[in-house]
Amino acid sequence: MKNIFLFLTTFFLCFIIYKNFKTKNFIETFGNRQSRQKLNRTLKFIVQLLHKNNINDWFVCYGTLLGLIRENNCIDGDDDIDIIVEKKNYKKIKNLLLTHNLEIENYDNGILKTKETNEYASIDIYMADYNEDNVFDIWNKLTIQNCYLNKNKKNFIEIKWKGEKVYIPNNYKKILVNTYGKDWMIKKNEKVPMTTNTI
Repeated sequence: MKNIFLFLTTFFLCFIIYKNFKTKNFIETFGNRQSRQKLNRTLKFIVQLLHKNNINDWFVCYGTLLGLIRENNCIDGDDDIDIIVEKKNYKKIKNLLLTHNLEIENYDNGILKTKETNEYASIDIYMADYNEDNVFDIWNKLTIQNCYLNKNKKNFIEIKWKGEKVYIPNNYKKILVNTYGKDWMIKKNEKVPMTTNTI
């Protein structure tokens, strides 16, 4: 009887942990793994949307930046597109996303996160304070140093990617080293957690 009770208790606890991990924490932490093709299509969509609506104070960041620099593609198996934009664009971008029938699953003043669809992967649009020297990612509470190409214009490096103008931070190599380590050019299977508040 004691063994049966222990078994049922253990089973119940494992079920609760599994359900919570799978449905909420796992998705929030790691997201659903996406194909390179779907991620590239999603990046093209959001880049075109921003340009078409005269939003130019943004740059790709985190895993998306890593993929474009290392592979000239989004990373196969990544879970979303990462973009940082000046926070004054929050309402405008939110309305644009909703107009294009994208559901926003997580939003406050620090982030707009779209839900994955059949056509597009999830998009994380991080709002930031553009200070005199640095950019401060509000959601991650992260200072990104020396990323302006020109401090007065507060602009970024423009690259051509699959026919699109994409912006990347000026010191992208240092950012990638500080975020992913000196071996950032080597592909890894696991997602690297953020362990710093300055890059």
